[in-house]
Amino acid sequence: MRTSRSAATVTAVLALTACINFLATDTAWAVCGNGPKDPSGGKPRPAKHQGELQVTALKALPTQITAGGAAVELPVRITNRTDAAYEQVEPSLGLGHFYDMSVDLQLRDVKVSWKKGDGKWHDLALQPGCTRGIVNKDGALPMLALGKGESAELTYRIAVVASVPKALDTITYSANATGPDLVSGTVGGTLNVLRPKPATTAPAPRTTPPATPAATPVAVTAEQSEQSEPAAAPSQAPAPAELAETGSTTPNTFLLASAAAFIALGATVLTVIRRRTRR
Repeated sequence: MRTSRSAATVTAVLALTACINFLATDTAWAVCGNGPKDPSGGKPRPAKHQGELQVTALKALPTQITAGGAAVELPVRITNRTDAAYEQVEPSLGLGHFYDMSVDLQLRDVKVSWKKGDGKWHDLALQPGCTRGIVNKDGALPMLALGKGESAELTYRIAVVASVPKALDTITYSANATGPDLVSGTVGGTLNVLRPKPATTAPAPRTTPPATPAATPVAVTAEQSEQSEPAAAPSQAPAPAELAETGSTTPNTFLLASAAAFIALGATVLTVIRRRTRR
């Protein structure tokens, strides 16, 4: 596996971002031990440009990312701010965790993709960095031909898997550009890795027994109603009103009362006749 000069630059920048003493690019390359001591491969090094390769973020740098959540995007613009044109400017991306020596960022912990300008997205092939961290593989990103003052735009999309170790609570990232004369530029920051909160299980609602369906009323025709209604009882004559207790209620009593009246009347007539005779 050959590690490019850009990968060495990325490793140096990442380490410096994490406040670790990391030496200059050439020394960092030598530390890797995987590439030639001389990045030029024995060829005369091109004259060093005066100025810089400027790498700027096109929006506010992301500062947090959720494990297993949505990816964060890092759109950057690479501008040739030197005094001459470049035929090949090598962009690169590095990721790492340098705050805890007991844990390292692994290839399985992240997923990265990229696009140039408004082009389509591509998965970014990654490899372990020179010392620690992760960088893109050689040839995974296109070389950029930039004339004096010209720019190119790249966007990186970074995602962290849900199974990332809890010790990896921060991830440092760096987007870089390096010329063949080792003039380089970079922009980067640190992502705080958030853990999704476990979903709280709400108590199961009390189930209400299903209501007994009401009986559906059945339409009854007049004929059915007449047949189903019980026959009315024959009407009875109203009971005679009770007579006031002013007279007899039986024939015998009536005759006795009449006889007594006649007797009283006869006695009265006799009394009157006697009085008249005596006169």
